[in-house]
Amino acid sequence: MFIASKCLGISTIEVYARLVDDPRDNTQVSLPSSYPNSIPSSYPFIETKIHLQSIPSSSEYPSTSTHDIDLNTMYDGPISVVAGVHNEEVGDFSENEDDILAEVVVDDDDDDDDDDQEPVVECPSTTIFFSDPLTFCNVTSDNMNYVDYEFLNSMSKNQSYLVPNPDNLQVGMTFPSKAVAMQCVKEYHMHNSTSFVVAHSVSTRWIVHCKNKNCMWRCRIFNGKKSNIWKITKLEGPHTCSSTMVSQDHQQLSSTVICESILQMVTSDPTISVSVLIAHIRSRYTYTTTYRKTWIAKQKAIERIYDNWEESYKQLPRWILAFKHYLPGTVTDIEVGPFIEDGQRVPSKDVFHRLFWSFQPCIKGFDHCKPVVLVDGTWLYGKYCGTLLMAIAQDGDDHTIPIAYAIVEGETSDAWFFFLSRLRMFVTPQPNLCLISDRHESIKSVVRRVNNNWHHVFCVRHISQNFMRTFKNGLMKNIVTTWVRYAMTQPGITYFRRKISDWSQDALKWLDDIPKEQWLQAYDEGRRWGHMTNNLSECMNNVLKGTRNLSISSLVQATYYRVTAKFEERGTHAQAMMTSGLVYSNTIIQNLNKERAMSNSHEVVIHNRPHSIFTVKELVRPPSGRPVGTFKVDLDKRWCDCGEFQALHYPCSHVIVACSFIHCDYMMYVSYKYTLQCIFDVYKEEFPTIPLQSYWPEYN
Repeated sequence: MFIASKCLGISTIEVYARLVDDPRDNTQVSLPSSYPNSIPSSYPFIETKIHLQSIPSSSEYPSTSTHDIDLNTMYDGPISVVAGVHNEEVGDFSENEDDILAEVVVDDDDDDDDDDQEPVVECPSTTIFFSDPLTFCNVTSDNMNYVDYEFLNSMSKNQSYLVPNPDNLQVGMTFPSKAVAMQCVKEYHMHNSTSFVVAHSVSTRWIVHCKNKNCMWRCRIFNGKKSNIWKITKLEGPHTCSSTMVSQDHQQLSSTVICESILQMVTSDPTISVSVLIAHIRSRYTYTTTYRKTWIAKQKAIERIYDNWEESYKQLPRWILAFKHYLPGTVTDIEVGPFIEDGQRVPSKDVFHRLFWSFQPCIKGFDHCKPVVLVDGTWLYGKYCGTLLMAIAQDGDDHTIPIAYAIVEGETSDAWFFFLSRLRMFVTPQPNLCLISDRHESIKSVVRRVNNNWHHVFCVRHISQNFMRTFKNGLMKNIVTTWVRYAMTQPGITYFRRKISDWSQDALKWLDDIPKEQWLQAYDEGRRWGHMTNNLSECMNNVLKGTRNLSISSLVQATYYRVTAKFEERGTHAQAMMTSGLVYSNTIIQNLNKERAMSNSHEVVIHNRPHSIFTVKELVRPPSGRPVGTFKVDLDKRWCDCGEFQALHYPCSHVIVACSFIHCDYMMYVSYKYTLQCIFDVYKEEFPTIPLQSYWPEYN
């Protein structure tokens, strides 16, 4: 599909891309007949120029429907990049104050920076390392305070230099570069609450004077022809002026200066909030800078640490090509839109719109996960924003695994169709899967119009939050949450419905309007496996922490490095446990121990030994707080009236005591998904090492 986003101030940058490959049949994705076909197939990637444009609305240039795409063919062509800001609520995981940047215009004209000819500092030759970048590894308590600055500096576009003490400038003071000299002069003026303007700036000289024309302060810094050292050759002063304006900010406190100051902080934690950076600037310079300027400085720091935001789009197709070459079976799909210039479409250029990717080991590993897929979206906080959509699975030890990703313009119906259709076709083709999502209208509309054989259910956290927003009653919200989490039987649902009805008939009607099989465990026939939420926040924190602040190419790389590390860690752990003689995961053993302890207070009556039918009576109130009860257990049908046996796929306390009564091993009723062998099979597929870029296949 080729639908252009309607955004203001959109920047179109050159980028290359190859559209979807299907690893199963090596077929290709065909484009609509309206798409230009003049590009030779022998040139899979064609360079385009840098442009600035606003994408016209669909009323001006009708878009081609995604639903007409034939995923059995492929197109190679050039694309460009859309730069925009998010403009809609993406969900409850947008958790920090960076959300307010939806109204920030993304440009670098953030302050009155007099040194508009700042030099580009040359980066020394990059040192080759044979371990994954630290910032692409998972942040744990062991490494969160450790940063390999030597590695990170070697990977930076520019180096962060030690600035001499700026308290007192002197003739003869030397600097390793023009950038450092400028930084020192700026800090001198901020320290003394004065300002300067640039009188002359070329490759060998930098001359500045006081902003006040009546003040005689002057400074000239010169670079000799045979040396890279910059030196103060003339200094007149001191400043005889004084500022009559009281300001919390300073003219010389530009985003570039702030970037230098916060570089190591952002290196240590790319997710660091802008408010923390503002506090750091206030502590160091005694000035309070604006949120916008600090945010732009943070983006510049991320560019220094990783790569340039625009350059990142140019590198993206190279990484995609590397994934396809070194990880056969990996699925990628880039979708583009028409490039419009002077009201006319330019046939040889297109605009980047969406990206889908899924690694082959994750696709293979999903066969051994629980038959549940959780999907959600979250904002990206980089310069060009956008939305990251993710599909998450879970192994038998309750570890979350991201199995597919997409970068899209927002949580629109077309974006969700782009993601879910490819997810279903290439990653999760298994029948009778349970899809858990929020009640976003875009997702519901896609599921309704696509014949995908998913059992679609809703995340109960979103239902509880929407209920609270509608009725604003915390007590009733807690009842709703308890209802959906613990009511695994229809009689239990009747009890909670009565509670809601006594408080508000409108609230009960609001809940009854949600199809009961889509949010109540008593009606889902065990398809949820006990999962009531979509677990995106857990997955982001455990696997992809900090990636939402990165440029697009770095984000895609991070998904590879982070998931690779998790596969190695979890696969090794499962194998070690099997070697020690264990059969089941730690999580299931702990849960069964709790159930076995509760079974000691149950009383059993056998009704039909040949068919393994029992009545189990509770003598002690269970920890969940529900009243004691009497339950029918049918082992042949894997049924218990409490509902836990069917919902969780392992024995409840009533099943355990029934098995004990007839001297039967209750572990035979534990699902194979909880075995260490099955968990190991999730992670047994290896992520091949991607070599140095100079070894990659030739890229035209």
